[in-house]
Amino acid sequence: MRAAVLYDWQESVDMFADDQDDGGAGKWWHLNPTPSVAKMLDWYVRHFPSEAYGTIGEIQQQAHTKWDVPAADALRCAPPSTAS
Repeated sequence: MRAAVLYDWQESVDMFADDQDDGGAGKWWHLNPTPSVAKMLDWYVRHFPSEAYGTIGEIQQQAHTKWDVPAADALRCAPPSTAS
């Protein structure tokens, strides 16, 4: 699960890597999972909430380490069911 989300986010970052419109603010706001990964993460949260809690924390930590994304902003990039 963690790898699927981070891979999707990496693809988004790579796609916008040459975008000159950011004004130096960074690329992390482009972190959007594909619909299939978002549905899979949503299912995981609904069916395995205790395991998903740890997995989402690992995703937030990796996003912060890799792209300097604040934890709260990484959570906003995930599907709605993960924010509750």
